[in-house]
Amino acid sequence: MTSSQSQMKKVPLLDLQAQYETIRDDVRSAVDRVFDSQHFVLGAEVQALEEEIARYSQTKFAIGCASGSDALLLALMSCDVAAGDEVITSPVTDIGTVIGVIFQHAVPVFADLVPNTYNLDPADVERKARRVVREIHIYENVDGRSGIDPQPGRLPAVAKYRAPDAEVRRQAAAE
Repeated sequence: MTSSQSQMKKVPLLDLQAQYETIRDDVRSAVDRVFDSQHFVLGAEVQALEEEIARYSQTKFAIGCASGSDALLLALMSCDVAAGDEVITSPVTDIGTVIGVIFQHAVPVFADLVPNTYNLDPADVERKARRVVREIHIYENVDGRSGIDPQPGRLPAVAKYRAPDAEVRRQAAAE
């Protein structure tokens, strides 16, 4: 190491200690409530967190999961993704995204990204869409700015290929 390198001040990428100091009392209080109740799974604290997240996200419900992989799997299951369905997702993702798709015996389809946002490229989604578009967001903004809007008329691929699951299964069985 040169003398100029040893004199350089290190700038931390992320200072978790400084962040923790700002929320320490709240975190300790929540942890103490969980330990006092002995409800490590589900319980009042999880319910309160789910309700708070739902309010923050302006949705009716939120479900606490053990991991992001579990959350994605639940989302796929709630959409009735089944064997052979194609799920369009990002190629720049965690393996957990693809594992959920594979666990449902579905087929991951990777769409290109918009270079300046890293969101799915709507034009590439349209090129790759088959019958049903189901999109997975690992980092979607809460306000819905993902670049893909599943409302009919906003993105031709979604409007054209989005169909009720029963209808899709009927069409697939007829082929």
